[in-house]
Amino acid sequence: MALLVFAILNVMCCYFCYFVGTQKGYNGPLCAFAGLFGSFLACLILLLMPDKASDTFNSAAYNREVSELRQQVKDLQKRITELEHSAAPADQPKAAVHTEQAKDEPSTEISKPVRFPTRTSDTVICPGCGKRQQGNRNSCYACGLSFHYEDEQKP
Repeated sequence: MALLVFAILNVMCCYFCYFVGTQKGYNGPLCAFAGLFGSFLACLILLLMPDKASDTFNSAAYNREVSELRQQVKDLQKRITELEHSAAPADQPKAAVHTEQAKDEPSTEISKPVRFPTRTSDTVICPGCGKRQQGNRNSCYACGLSFHYEDEQKP
């Protein structure tokens, strides 16, 4: 009689493990086999195991969200690049820049010296070519445009 009760409980554990295993996304026959030989311990372990079926759904949603965020980052990088290229190359430095050029002349190329109020340790931008450089130079390293500083006396 005890053997019959044990066999019925074993079959119930086998069925329970099969049912729970397939619901969680695991291999049903393998879970049933574990339930047949592991009985209550196999049922307990299977109940505590993570749900693979919902992890697949969550994983797909997570991957979709990550791909959307990556696309947004690419779009923002593209926008930043567009803004950088559309910005005027000669942004005003911290010190005011005065050129000796007439306002009627086209500003395609500056050949006359550029006047700065003072030498500075900050970065300045050459009005001729738009290259950034140290504010203590006598001329532009890229185009050779001469820099003159108003606070220095001419020799």
